[in-house]
Amino acid sequence: MPTCPDNLCTGTHYLADSPELGACPSCCTPEAMQRLDRTVAALTAPKPFSEQLDELEGMVSTMRDTFREMELERDELQDTVADAKASLQRYLSLEGHGANPVTLPPGSLRELCETLGIL
Repeated sequence: MPTCPDNLCTGTHYLADSPELGACPSCCTPEAMQRLDRTVAALTAPKPFSEQLDELEGMVSTMRDTFREMELERDELQDTVADAKASLQRYLSLEGHGANPVTLPPGSLRELCETLGIL
């Protein structure tokens, strides 16, 4: 007699995919179906307000932590861009273009100046 793959049947598995044969006898026993009914009932039962509040507080805490991490990452990226801009301005000054050149150098250096907002 065939059995459900990995014993993950939820009561809708039929032998040989033929509904007329009925549910799989290896895992759709009355006891298994009662356990499934109890599990579904427990999962769909309304939760007490205190439990809902605890879950909400947990979600808010997670969101705050994530937001804080994103702010730190943003600040680090802004610092990196500021450092790159300062380095490029020093290089342009050494090359005789000035820290904020009126005309931009050609090629990839021009693209870098445009990206970093050096005009």
